[in-house]
Amino acid sequence: MNQLPLSTRVQIINLLCEGNSLRSISRLTGVSINTVSKLLVDAGKACMTFHDAIMRKVPAKKIQCDEIWSFIGSKEKNTSETDKKEGAGDVWTWVAIDPDTKLVVSYWVGQRETRDA
Repeated sequence: MNQLPLSTRVQIINLLCEGNSLRSISRLTGVSINTVSKLLVDAGKACMTFHDAIMRKVPAKKIQCDEIWSFIGSKEKNTSETDKKEGAGDVWTWVAIDPDTKLVVSYWVGQRETRDA
């Protein structure tokens, strides 16, 4: 199996962090858009594992919570019932932040409902 050089992987992650699109990263680095997508998923899993292992017993004096709206595939009003069953539509990322250290203590991806909040 082919593996990207470390320098190319670092470049791709940096471009993702800067907000570049998958297609533009593919053009800039000369790698397949599928490769960029797979690296994004792998990096996300590594970040999730790291966050879950490190963020324990945080001595926060207060926590601020907020939500971030986005959508998967299409906005809720434009999503068919079939697509909704497959996970398309509105999605909310709930974030708990320590305002003193700016640490994201916890997060949850779900709907804008009481049980998710």
